Amino acid sequence: MTREEKNYMVDIRCETLIKQHGSPKKAIIFLNKELKNLNDNWGYLSSDSAGHAIACMSLMKGWIERGEIKYSIGDFVIVPSIYENEIFEVVGIRKTEIELEGDWSGGTHNLVQSSWVKKSDLKPCKPYLKKL
Repeated sequence: MTREEKNYMVDIRCETLIKQHGSPKKAIIFLNKELKNLNDNWGYLSSDSAGHAIACMSLMKGWIERGEIKYSIGDFVIVPSIYENEIFEVVGIRKTEIELEGDWSGGTHNLVQSSWVKKSDLKPCKPYLKKL
């Protein structure tokens, strides 16, 4: 993370945005729309606020595209490359991998198991989809 990204609290803003929209891809689509809207309406906005918003959103977009999502123990995620509809819980964290706990049988055996998965293979789960 660059100093400028740290000053804009890009990591916190991006994590919130991704959780709101359900995936990094959808968050980037949202940011692209917002950036286009700001650029189209530049003349109607104060240059200070518009400039700040454009800088912040551009940094956020770059941060998400680099895949620097932070996961915490207890977060819920989906592994689209394995099971699109199975929700797993984060139970361990390494530099490039996350340990997930859940039903790796695809629902056929209802077993709770854990396994390590690359961070890049994960998709954050919307908060209201968490297991009860």
